[in-house]
Formats: sequence, C-alpha cells, structure tokens
Amino acid sequence: MVSSLIQKDIVNSFGEEVVKSVIEEIDHGVFGLLVDESADISRKEQMAVVLRFVDKGGVVKERFIGVVHVNETSSETLKSPVDNLFAKYELSITKEFNDRFTEVNTDLLICMASLSPVDSFQDFDKEKLVRLAKFYPDDFSYGELLSLEQHLDIYIDNIRRDERFKSLNSLGDLSYLMVETRKHVAHPLVYRLLKLVLTLPVATASVERCFSAMKLLKTAARSRIGDQFLSDCMVFFIEK
Repeated sequence: MVSSLIQKDIVNSFGEEVVKSVIEEIDHGVFGLLVDESADISRKEQMAVVLRFVDKGGVVKERFIGVVHVNETSSETLKSPVDNLFAKYELSITKEFNDRFTEVNTDLLICMASLSPVDSFQDFDKEKLVRLAKFYPDDFSYGELLSLEQHLDIYIDNIRRDERFKSLNSLGDLSYLMVETRKHVAHPLVYRLLKLVLTLPVATASVERCFSAMKLLKTAARSRIGDQFLSDCMVFFIEK
C-alpha cells in the first residue's frame, strides 16, 4: 500500500503540472483575478483563486489554480496569500483601477457596451471605445490611443460588411470569430481592448463551483485533510 506521504507527493505533482499548463496557456497575456472565500467543514476559511483570460483561440476561460487558507477575511489579509501564490508561479497583476474602480464602474460598463456585436453592432460608439481604452494606461500608449481612434472606423466598416459577424450574441463570440477569421491580426488594437474587457471579473460562478468541489473533497470524514493537499486535490478534481 502506498504511504500517505507518497500519495500527497503524487497529487501535488499532478496539481503543479495542471497549474503550469494554465500559466503556459495565459502565455504572458492579460488576465483577471477572481477570488472568494468560504469556510470548509472544519470551519477554516479557504480562499479560492481563479484566473480569467482569453486563450490563443479567442476563447474566454476561467481556470482554478488553488485554494489558500486565510486566518481573517480583511482585504489586507486576503491580499498577502494571493501575492505569495503569484510569486510562486511568477505571475504579476496590475491594479488598473486602483481605488477608483467604484467611481468608474458605471462609465466602464457603458463604454464596454460599445463593443457589443448584438444587432450588427448597433451600440458601436467610437468615442466611448477610446474612453474605454483610457481606463488601461498600462496597455495603451498615447500614440496607440491616437491610432485606435483612427482605426475604429476601419474596423467597424470591415466587420459590418462581413456576413459571418451578423448574428453574434456576445463579446466572447466576437473574440472567437475575430481569431478564427484572422481579424485579430488586422485589428490588433481593437482586439487588445476586447481581451482586456473580457478578463474583467464580472461574475464568480467559477469560484462558487470550486467551493462545491471543496465540499465534496473535504467531508466530515476527511476533515483533517491538509491545506496544500486539499488545494492539489481540488486542482486535479476540477480539471478532471
């Protein structure tokens, strides 16, 4: 019979390989961070960490990379284990909106709507899209903002003339089709803006699914399972 230590090493190796594959899939691109916390069966607060990104095929993905035990649920206490997890996998995240997010939230959503492909892009608004790009100063230089403003007219004319883009229902559909038709190469600044919008943490459904998995794995009969082993098991279980 394999010892528990060897079992844990095997599960840890599997978990590490899965997370590495997620990091490779992101490929130094932009991603959003989704976190939430919940108490497990032993009443320990656990924080699930999910990364949201657009893959090379233009598909929006949310991938679980681990669960971390936290002693408290204050913002500073939650930030520290995220920083440690990111350092472990050599990831970095920029707080684009800093403390202004609540102030810009409404304007951000209004501007995002201008990218929508619904009804042949009827909500398209060049000025709002340029304003949207200005929310991301680390991703668009001054020169690129000027180029984007000029390029948006070419983009919308090109996209509306293409029958393949007539019946899209979401930004995710638009992203996928732009890659499939190589329009992400013809309109790189627009596609960059689209990817940034798609990585916004608009919902925590994936995080909730992670907690459902945790409840299946850490039951009353297995309440003494270690934090790292739990995290590795969850990565393996969710990706199964």
